[in-house]
Amino acid sequence: FERVIYSESHDEDGEANGKVRVPELVGHSRAADWQAQKRSTLAAAMLFTIPGVPMLFQGQEMLEGDSFRGDLPLNWHKQAKFSGIVCLYTDLMHLRLNRSGVTPGLCGDRIDLYHRDDANHLLAYRRWAEGGEDVPGQEVVVVVNLSKRYQDAYRLGFPRAGRWRLRLNSDAQTYSDDFGNHLSGDVEAHPLAEGQGGQAGMPAAGDVTVGPYTVLIYSQDA
Repeated sequence: FERVIYSESHDEDGEANGKVRVPELVGHSRAADWQAQKRSTLAAAMLFTIPGVPMLFQGQEMLEGDSFRGDLPLNWHKQAKFSGIVCLYTDLMHLRLNRSGVTPGLCGDRIDLYHRDDANHLLAYRRWAEGGEDVPGQEVVVVVNLSKRYQDAYRLGFPRAGRWRLRLNSDAQTYSDDFGNHLSGDVEAHPLAEGQGGQAGMPAAGDVTVGPYTVLIYSQDA
């Protein structure tokens, strides 16, 4: 936690530097469209699930698209217009701080990027605090789909057999009516036989369904 991490800042988003904000950039000048919503919230979800001190830039949580200027106030009407996106940021903050007691691994400084599928643009990493590795209820698994295509019944390794509870699906329509609400859910991870390969050395595996440009956060009950 000796570094500050961010996806937007006044340097990258400042009009004086000829820069634009992330939703405006990835949405090709349409800061409120599906592409902008999905890809900017994907960046935010990764921000809250990797080690470091997350920093948000003013208005990021309500899809502010205008370049930053010191004399330009925030458009607070967007807080109501994009209330679902604001809720997504709130949920991510609560998970990052382990407010519900189900994601202690996100408070730790340990990370293992154990799955990388370049063909399908999909990542998975696990998080834990010191002393929490291989302890039921202490680890968190984060699945990241960096593609515009959804993945259905994708076989993925897990650090432990049993039920992994879905704590957050960034594609849920509670966050935006434009989101696909792909039917991600809890995963039942089954033990792998000794020598059974293909799952990055994980002792168990299960099937996940993940929407486009989506982050899923899993943990087990203690």
